[in-house]
Amino acid sequence: MRERSPIQSVAMLVGLVFLLVGILGFIPGITSNYDDLKFAGHDSDAQLLGIQDKVGTLEVGKLADVVAVPGDPSREISVVEKVFFVMKEGTVYRNDKR
Repeated sequence: MRERSPIQSVAMLVGLVFLLVGILGFIPGITSNYDDLKFAGHDSDAQLLGIQDKVGTLEVGKLADVVAVPGDPSREISVVEKVFFVMKEGTVYRNDKR
């Protein structure tokens, strides 16, 4: 086996540190205030971009694109084949062919 270059050694060390921090970051008791952590949700991207007052949740006065299907796609993915309507930028596009 050939010897690693200094850059490769540093990259491996940094990778191991990130791995260790990632593992320890989700073990209760090691992470402070573990119970208070808020995991990424549907509105976390909007918060990251600082536009949570305009998008990110389905509320009156916020912008949203919506696809209406007859069921829960997380339980039965085939429901996405039966779209009732799509609302894009405030315009509703109905699917009268279903």
